[in-house]
Amino acid sequence: VGNGVDVRTIARSYDQFAVNQYRASTSLLGRLDGYAGIAGQVDDILGDSSNGLASGISSFFAAWQDVANSPSSITARQQLLAQAQNLGDQFRLTSQRLDQIEGDVNLRLQTRVADINRLTTSIARLNEDIEVALASFSDQPPNDLLDQRDQLVNELSRIVDVQVVEDRGGALNVFIGQGQSVVLRGASVTLSTVRDTFDPSRLDVVLQGTGGAQIITRSLTGGEVGGLLDVRRDVLDF
Repeated sequence: VGNGVDVRTIARSYDQFAVNQYRASTSLLGRLDGYAGIAGQVDDILGDSSNGLASGISSFFAAWQDVANSPSSITARQQLLAQAQNLGDQFRLTSQRLDQIEGDVNLRLQTRVADINRLTTSIARLNEDIEVALASFSDQPPNDLLDQRDQLVNELSRIVDVQVVEDRGGALNVFIGQGQSVVLRGASVTLSTVRDTFDPSRLDVVLQGTGGAQIITRSLTGGEVGGLLDVRRDVLDF
């Protein structure tokens, strides 16, 4: 009596369902942004009404039509040869620009893989700190550490689709792709990029697990990485 308010603990206001929905939406947004950025560049190259490849092809066949209408016209023949030369130059330029886009995809993949490694390492370190804090028999949960870890997982979901499972000790185990683990309690797994065996101009994503290196490129979905891989398969391959 007379001692005022006694605060025993401070609990987080946390809804796991809402967090899961947020991460799924963030992953989808990252994928669409990554896809749209590269697909838009390809569309500008191929579909531009004035400078794109479609314009050159139209001019080439129009020149053929002029020759068909006036087969004896020297001017029409010269114009056809000029349009054929221009179309060949446009094909070469288009190929060079598509190669540049392929290189940009590789560079962005390398950057995002480095980001994944940074985030998973930080999550594993926070797992250790949180487990120690929870095992100290304190009435106060480590809310600041829990918030930091959630923020890192949210950032990771922007890059690649993630699934999380919390164990009894309070550690958060993180999985990507088709169940490949990248964080198990206080340990994280390193990702890297290697040249594709059948196409050295492209990079594959490799998981360096205890059983050796495993190529997981086809397993990655969602996030910016998923968008980059989708646009490479669906747009650049065609």
